[in-house]
Amino acid sequence: PEIQENLQAEIDRVVGRSRFPTIDDRKNMPYAEATIRETIRKGTVIPLGVGRRATKETTLGGYLIPENTLLLPNIWGHHNDPEFWGDPENFRPERWIDSDGKLMRKDTTFGFGAGKRLCAGETFARNTMFLFLTGLMQNLTFALPAGQKLPDFENQLNGISLSLPDYWVEAIPR
Repeated sequence: PEIQENLQAEIDRVVGRSRFPTIDDRKNMPYAEATIRETIRKGTVIPLGVGRRATKETTLGGYLIPENTLLLPNIWGHHNDPEFWGDPENFRPERWIDSDGKLMRKDTTFGFGAGKRLCAGETFARNTMFLFLTGLMQNLTFALPAGQKLPDFENQLNGISLSLPDYWVEAIPR
């Protein structure tokens, strides 16, 4: 609820309620962008990324990798590494904001891959996430229905992709 309130306060301050958020608002909304980054980190969809093949024998981190070896990047492992994140089990958008209230320039999530093989749709996806998130938060407050508990998010359905357990939320007009 506190994250939702912070996000709604930023939307009200930057956009107001007389118009919908636009892509041009994105640069002025660090908390919304931080929430999206934290969602990508915490909600890793493809835990092992896309497989790659070693085109020649090489060493990586002291390990010999023979030519033609299948490599699977452990994106989930990176997104949940306590040595890197400190408290990866917590959803905390503030980890992406510096002491001046500015968005940290470097996004260290790998939800869209990295390097030359970065997903071609990343910009479209991030813009769409921004518009959906801010449009929904501008007009609605989400809450658990009376008597319902949060699901156990550690109880994910594992496979090629991760799926969260089903649960209901109530959308309350603001």
